[in-house]
Amino acid sequence: MKANLSLPSLRQSIAKRHALIYFVPGNPGVVEFYTDFLRSLRALLDKTESDTAYDIYGRNLFGFRDADHEPFGGQNLPYELDAQVEGMWADIASQRRGDSHDQPYDSVILIGHSIGAYIVVETFHRQSVSPKAGLNLQHGFLLFPTISYIARSPSGLKITALQQRWYLPGVEENLHTIAKGLLFLFPQSTLQWVWATYLGFSSQAAATLAEWLKSRDGVWQAIHLGRSELKYVLKDKWEDSFWDNVSTSSSGGVVPKFFFFYGKHDHWVDNDLRDEFIARQKARGADPARPSIEIDTGDISHAFCTREDTSLQVAEKVYTWVQAIDTFQK
Repeated sequence: MKANLSLPSLRQSIAKRHALIYFVPGNPGVVEFYTDFLRSLRALLDKTESDTAYDIYGRNLFGFRDADHEPFGGQNLPYELDAQVEGMWADIASQRRGDSHDQPYDSVILIGHSIGAYIVVETFHRQSVSPKAGLNLQHGFLLFPTISYIARSPSGLKITALQQRWYLPGVEENLHTIAKGLLFLFPQSTLQWVWATYLGFSSQAAATLAEWLKSRDGVWQAIHLGRSELKYVLKDKWEDSFWDNVSTSSSGGVVPKFFFFYGKHDHWVDNDLRDEFIARQKARGADPARPSIEIDTGDISHAFCTREDTSLQVAEKVYTWVQAIDTFQK
């Protein structure tokens, strides 16, 4: 399993500006699930890049790749949500231009999917309070964002109900062991075939899922992080003024710092909370300094990265945002 995906621009040596598009995955935090999506975005950018070279980089969330940590156990538990934020923030700040290992990027765009969107928003917040040197965050792209009350989403409610109804002492603490025991019964090739054949996963996504499910600690990390999400992702804790931060070009144009793309019916997002957030932003009046928020009019699922067609559709959406930013920078 790869630790990261790096898709550098072909125009690094001749571009006037150098920007990084840093991708933060959802849970399970395996960046290889997004191979089709990031490669599609790379291909779209390659057709139109001019003054700005956009490097694309994404890495796993912490704890999802066995080679990156000691085996989990009683004295070495998986990573919780706050540790993921701190770790990703530090990694984002450490990135340097591909054509020069000691030069920071002129600007950084963060893309987050699902809980990755929460990590992106919280990274912006912490950077605004206690900035790390050389990190110029300018825009956040939030895909199917789970930034408030995950426990109130359709899937969150189901999980909570199951925990209350079927509670047995010791089961929750050892759920990862039970899951691993069940997965042990199936060869990796069988898991890959089932997900590709019956659930419509792309060959890349099915292979990645099968490898992750058979890993030593991956399922434990996902379960542990999921519990942390339900516990800590509650009422959105950012003031309205936080969403109003803007990026300003030399010509005085402004572009929203945050771009939201919600699913029409997302089982990890409560529609009422989503609509309340959108209404609150609209009530504050039209202003280009405020977030750009869209709801999918089609039927793209939360797990868009598991299919080639929806990976391309979301890549095209992100590409339009990059183009909008470029328009203000020219």
